[in-house]
Amino acid sequence: MATTGIFTFGGINLVTLYNTYNDRDAVFQFLDQVITNATTLGISDETKTELRGIRSQIALLSLPSGAEYQTQYIRRINKSTNPAQHIRRAITNDWINRVSPASKFFVVANTTGTPSHYWSKQSTTTRPYWSPFDLLGLFFSKMGPAPNFSTANEANFYLPLTAVYARFCMWIGLNKKPALTDDPATENRRGAGVGDPSFYYQCTWDPQTGDFFLGAVLAGYEWALHGRDETGKWSDRLRQTRRNLLTGGFHAFPGTYTDWRTSPVIRTGRGKQIFGNCAETYPFLEMLGDHVTSLEKRRQMEGLALQRDFSKFNRYVATDIKPFVGPPCGNCQQLLRWAGAVNPADYHFDPKKARPVVAAPPPTTTGGSTTGGSTTGGSTTGGGTTTGGSTTGGGTTTGGSTTGGGSTTGGGTTTGGGSTTGGGTTTGGSTTGVATS
Repeated sequence: MATTGIFTFGGINLVTLYNTYNDRDAVFQFLDQVITNATTLGISDETKTELRGIRSQIALLSLPSGAEYQTQYIRRINKSTNPAQHIRRAITNDWINRVSPASKFFVVANTTGTPSHYWSKQSTTTRPYWSPFDLLGLFFSKMGPAPNFSTANEANFYLPLTAVYARFCMWIGLNKKPALTDDPATENRRGAGVGDPSFYYQCTWDPQTGDFFLGAVLAGYEWALHGRDETGKWSDRLRQTRRNLLTGGFHAFPGTYTDWRTSPVIRTGRGKQIFGNCAETYPFLEMLGDHVTSLEKRRQMEGLALQRDFSKFNRYVATDIKPFVGPPCGNCQQLLRWAGAVNPADYHFDPKKARPVVAAPPPTTTGGSTTGGSTTGGSTTGGGTTTGGSTTGGGTTTGGSTTGGGSTTGGGTTTGGGSTTGGGTTTGGSTTGVATS
């Protein structure tokens, strides 16, 4: 495909990045080029230093031999951080002391001295990172704003950018499906990491400034080894940790959903994903969070979510990629309501394609009358309108039924889009996989 009309990113046309940067080494080559050419690209010295640190952390958690991805044996406690994970982790004291039930691991936020990898795009409020895929989204987002942002739009920048980001995530980690190229030699060089690729990749942007932020569904974790559960409550703890990112930083969250195991999607029986595990988590926090005090500004944001199966196309052709763009799941729709960002057209709600809006939390009853969610003929008012189709997990739409979503089953495998992860956030921590608290 000709690159006419498609913007460059990091000095390279996005179509070229999609079509030709086709292995793990090429991804790091691009990151290194950005750091080397930072001044030419208009990136400040301060940001250049941050990008260098983020790049190092991505490498530690990625294929083929990242020190924090691979299993580490800790001699003094005679335990190992197996199975391998694309998650920065340490062994809990409860696991060491054989307290049951326990999670083998807790999340260790990335730190490299001062400053640590806690960052926010638009405020002094900072957030922890422990996954190479979120870190890659952070790296890309810190390269912003979009070039020629006054004319940047979904077609010429944000969609191809999201597609490049998603494929780069698949090159640096995760397992080998879907295939990313029809060249067997190239595909055979691809490493086999942990877990299925994120089901969705998301970009939220401000059309007035060109600021943007990229994120991915939680992925790259494993709790089974040789077919046996070897990590206890790790899945719950990881999912809860990601959910806790929203606490204290996103408007009315959690509202009535105080139990971390509840969410609009779960409450309506349409899937199993909890809050915070979707691709929108970091983008919404950065672009729509409490620090964006202007309701008008929050309402001007736009976004898209790209389902992973687009990656079967190893050449970027917009008409091939566009059908894989979908709307937010019910949980993310609730986050949008809390943020006041409720214009459906800005986030790819499309009633003609039967992509339902999941209802708001259960209505309150005062004096026998019900407000905020009465239902008539299948449509919900006061909390979102449902048009056609049924939803299971909030993913792609086929024949009026939406499937996918984010239930997580078995050894870190994500089925659907919007997968989940949990357990209180730990800052600092040991880089050798031993619990420090």
